[in-house]
Amino acid sequence: MNRKFILSVGFGMLWLAFSVWLSLPWIEETVEVLPPVYVWAVVIGIAFLPGYLMSAMFFSNLLHRRVRQYPQTCEDTTVILCAHNEKGNIAGTIQALFSQKYAGRICILAVDNASTDGSKCQIQAMARLAPENRPVRYLYCGQPGKANALNLGLSKVRTRHFLTVDADTWLEGLREVPPWRQSGCTRYFTSVNLSIIYLDLAYLFGFVPGVILALFGYCYLVGLLTVFTALVGALCFWTVYRYQKRLDIPFKNTLFGFILFLFFFQLVQSTASLHGYLSHLAGRRQSWK
Repeated sequence: MNRKFILSVGFGMLWLAFSVWLSLPWIEETVEVLPPVYVWAVVIGIAFLPGYLMSAMFFSNLLHRRVRQYPQTCEDTTVILCAHNEKGNIAGTIQALFSQKYAGRICILAVDNASTDGSKCQIQAMARLAPENRPVRYLYCGQPGKANALNLGLSKVRTRHFLTVDADTWLEGLREVPPWRQSGCTRYFTSVNLSIIYLDLAYLFGFVPGVILALFGYCYLVGLLTVFTALVGALCFWTVYRYQKRLDIPFKNTLFGFILFLFFFQLVQSTASLHGYLSHLAGRRQSWK
């Protein structure tokens, strides 16, 4: 594993240990009023786990102060675009690839993964509109599963460089290769992604009720120290801002937007995510507009 990655995880674990030690008196007081299982579940979800993730990211940003320089290239490249029943999205995704500010030729391999909704017609229509340096090739994969579609696309790549994108976000990858069957950094980052589900639930059913209780004078889960965590969070996001600025990533500088992000983004995101989790469990198809 990368030495800097191990160091950032190690620093995060030290911060986690310090946080647990510091919060034990608070937890002992709170379990006298609220159910212990609920208290521990909420504290882990709104304090310990987010604190570990943010501190590991913070230390990682400090360790990567010097941005790695990559050579400029305009070599031909390939984009593998997998789609299953994405009639409403596929045209916009291909158009976005047409608009990429890349000097080289981009060959778009659009892999239709057993679609039944007319995705093929959309892909072929976009292929007729494709610029000379953005050709679109239609491929059909009759065996359902993202892995199968990717394998077909990979077999058709004829350039040195390639990348993959989806017409929409699928969850199939975790079904095919769950975290416990992965290895190294891949297992770590996939597990972090899965933990977001728990963080969303802890935020909505722990932090939000805690704020409401604090407004009525019951500072069991949220109190004055929460303001301090907001300042720490602002510091961590500032390191992300500085790192991305060195990468020349374009974004709009707005203090008001940052404040809105800091205090309201998680509420909106967790609420939308909960809706998505429930819809997925109910077998309902999601369409992002």
